[in-house]
Amino acid sequence: MTSSIFEQWLRKWDRTLMIENRKIALVLNNCTAHPKIFLQNIELVFLPPNVTSLVQPSDQGRIRTLKHNYRRMVVRKLLAKN
Repeated sequence: MTSSIFEQWLRKWDRTLMIENRKIALVLNNCTAHPKIFLQNIELVFLPPNVTSLVQPSDQGRIRTLKHNYRRMVVRKLLAKN
Protein backbone atom coordinates (compact mmCIF):
# COMPACT_ATOMS: atom_id res chain seq x y z
CA MET A 1 0.00 0.00 0.00
CA THR A 2 1.31 3.42 -0.89
CA SER A 3 0.07 6.73 0.42
CA SER A 4 -1.05 7.83 -3.06
CA ILE A 5 -3.15 4.67 -3.59
CA PHE A 6 -4.65 4.98 -0.11
CA GLU A 7 -5.39 8.68 -0.64
CA GLN A 8 -7.13 8.00 -3.97
CA TRP A 9 -9.25 5.31 -2.34
CA LEU A 10 -10.14 7.61 0.57
CA ARG A 11 -11.11 10.48 -1.72
CA LYS A 12 -13.35 8.17 -3.79
CA TRP A 13 -14.98 6.82 -0.62
CA ASP A 14 -15.41 10.37 0.68
CA ARG A 15 -17.33 11.33 -2.50
CA THR A 16 -19.56 8.24 -2.07
CA LEU A 17 -20.29 9.20 1.53
CA MET A 18 -21.05 12.77 0.46
CA ILE A 19 -23.65 11.52 -2.03
CA GLU A 20 -25.17 9.31 0.70
CA ASN A 21 -25.08 12.25 3.15
CA ARG A 22 -23.08 10.21 5.69
CA LYS A 23 -20.11 11.13 7.88
CA ILE A 24 -17.72 8.71 9.55
CA ALA A 25 -14.62 8.62 11.74
CA LEU A 26 -11.94 6.25 10.44
CA VAL A 27 -9.44 5.05 13.07
CA LEU A 28 -5.98 4.41 11.61
CA ASN A 29 -2.58 3.46 12.95
CA ASN A 30 0.32 5.76 12.19
CA CYS A 31 1.56 3.85 9.14
CA THR A 32 3.46 5.97 6.62
CA ALA A 33 0.93 4.94 3.94
CA HIS A 34 -1.80 6.78 5.86
CA PRO A 35 -1.65 10.41 4.71
CA LYS A 36 -2.88 13.22 6.92
CA ILE A 37 -5.44 14.84 4.61
CA PHE A 38 -8.66 16.75 5.13
CA LEU A 39 -11.83 15.14 3.79
CA GLN A 40 -15.42 16.36 3.87
CA ASN A 41 -17.18 13.26 5.18
CA ILE A 42 -14.37 11.18 6.67
CA GLU A 43 -12.54 12.26 9.80
CA LEU A 44 -9.20 10.50 10.12
CA VAL A 45 -8.36 9.60 13.73
CA PHE A 46 -4.77 8.43 14.19
CA LEU A 47 -3.69 6.13 17.00
CA PRO A 48 -0.56 7.08 18.95
CA PRO A 49 2.69 5.41 17.83
CA ASN A 50 3.34 1.79 18.81
CA VAL A 51 -0.08 1.05 20.33
CA THR A 52 -1.62 -0.86 17.43
CA SER A 53 -0.75 -4.28 18.84
CA LEU A 54 -2.06 -3.24 22.27
CA VAL A 55 -5.48 -2.10 21.07
CA GLN A 56 -5.94 -4.63 18.28
CA PRO A 57 -5.85 -8.12 19.84
CA SER A 58 -5.70 -9.85 16.47
CA ASP A 59 -2.40 -8.06 15.80
CA GLN A 60 -0.98 -9.43 19.06
CA GLY A 61 -1.43 -13.00 17.85
CA ARG A 62 -0.09 -12.28 14.38
CA ILE A 63 2.98 -10.48 15.69
CA ARG A 64 3.68 -13.23 18.24
CA THR A 65 3.31 -15.94 15.57
CA LEU A 66 5.54 -14.10 13.11
CA LYS A 67 8.28 -13.62 15.72
CA HIS A 68 8.02 -17.27 16.80
CA ASN A 69 8.28 -18.58 13.24
CA TYR A 70 11.15 -16.24 12.40
CA ARG A 71 13.15 -17.28 15.46
CA ARG A 72 12.53 -20.96 14.71
CA MET A 73 13.72 -20.46 11.12
CA VAL A 74 16.89 -18.67 12.30
CA VAL A 75 17.70 -21.43 14.80
CA ARG A 76 17.19 -24.12 12.12
CA LYS A 77 19.54 -22.32 9.75
CA LEU A 78 22.16 -21.94 12.47
CA LEU A 79 21.92 -25.61 13.39
CA ALA A 80 22.09 -26.66 9.73
CA LYS A 81 25.42 -24.82 9.32
CA ASN A 82 27.08 -26.75 12.18
